Order: sequence, then structure tokens, then C-alpha cells
Amino acid sequence: MRGKIIRLLAIVSVLAALVPASMAGASEDGSETGSEAGEVQGVVEALPGTTNLVGDWLVSGVTVHVTTATEIDDDLAAVAVGATVEVEGVWEADGSITAHEVEVSEDAEDDDYGEMKLEGLVDALPATPDLVGDWVVSGVTVHVTTETEIETEHGSIAVGAAVEVEGLAEADGSITAHRIETKDPEDIDEHEAVLLGTVGSFPSGDLVGKWRVSRHVVRVAPDTTIRRARLLDRGASVRVVGTLRANGTIRATRVAVRAG
Repeated sequence: MRGKIIRLLAIVSVLAALVPASMAGASEDGSETGSEAGEVQGVVEALPGTTNLVGDWLVSGVTVHVTTATEIDDDLAAVAVGATVEVEGVWEADGSITAHEVEVSEDAEDDDYGEMKLEGLVDALPATPDLVGDWVVSGVTVHVTTETEIETEHGSIAVGAAVEVEGLAEADGSITAHRIETKDPEDIDEHEAVLLGTVGSFPSGDLVGKWRVSRHVVRVAPDTTIRRARLLDRGASVRVVGTLRANGTIRATRVAVRAG
């Protein structure tokens, strides 16, 4: 009998050793673990109000859980809203990611993700001598500040003028302009917008439907051209070309997944 018990215990020990770690469902500290390793590269949109940055971050529409075990591979001072970060961690069932490591790849001043370019006609201007204030360009609100560079090589700024706007795409569909340039009306495609962003979500299958790119909803139709679709994943960097609506939605004509 004693020999049978010993053999039974040995079998149980072997089976326990063969159970994959992913089936355990918890880490050594008792917390739940995700099931799929993942990466996100994008712009920091929100940070917790903690001195050590522990808490939930928002990175290009993706919630990132930062814990005391997360390694932040940079000076904490470089972590700010508008900075580009690379996150490595584990995807959770709700689409968030628990971060193992966060690295700042571009600080807020050098970042280009979440940048948008818009061509259109000036509908309205603020009543200020320096033009600082809110403009309306083809139905889109454009915030002009004292830092905005305005070039008038192709004509003066006036209602009806054709312009190209470059700036940060805001969540409400407006743009905070870094640069505005007047253009020849024949050289612009009114309402066309170009967005550089990070994919937060997209439909499965034929990819037709609502995508989340940075802080914008992007509508992809059956006739939308998608380049390098094989590289598409959550956290992928993309360049979206399409029509910008006043509510911030972009109807995409072309989407290019950026390699690397």
C-alpha cells in the first residue's frame, strides 16, 4: 500500500510540473495575469496624479496599468502628456495592458504621433490683430496660439483663403495648430486630412468598420486602401488619409501601417 501511495504522489508531481504557467491565472503575488504579451507605441494622453506615476495611463487611447513593478526606462521628468512612449507588457481581456516596461522614445516637444495635416478654406477668423484665437477651416475648429507659425507666401490670411494646417489632433475634433500656410486653391484637396497615430482597436475579419487611432474614430469602408495590413496590430503606427468631419471622425480613403 505504501508503495502505491508513493507512486501516486510521484504521478501527481509530474502532472503539476507539466501544467503551463498560463493556466495558473495568477502571479506569485496573487494578482491576476494576462494571457498575451503585447506592445504599444503611442502618445501619452493622460497620467495619474501620483509622484511615481503608478496608476492608469492613457496612451493613444489604450489604458496602460503602471505598477510599482513597472520599469520606466527614462528620467521620470521626460514622462509627460504629449510624449511618445513604448510599452511592453501583457494584454488584458478588456483591451488594456499591464506594463512591465515603459520607455520614452520622444519627449513632448519632439513627438509627431497624433499630428494632423488638414487642407481647406478659411470659414471664420478671430477678431484679433495677431489672429490668435479659434479659426474655422472647412468646418474644423483650429486653435491658433502665439506659438503658431503662419506663412503667407501664397496670399494673405482672410476668409475664403486656402490654407494647409499642421498641428495636434485633439479629441474633440479640433486641431491645435503648429503651422499654417496659405496655398493656391488649385493645389489643395478641401477637407482632406492626414493623421499620424497609433491603433487602439480595429474590427476583425475584413477590417471594415470603426477603428480607434490615437484620439480619433476612423471609419474604414470596403473601398478603403489598406497598405501593409499584415503588420496591423494593437499599438501599430499608421498614417490615415481621409476626410475629417467636424466631430473629429475621419472617413479613410487610405491607411498605411508603418513598418517598425
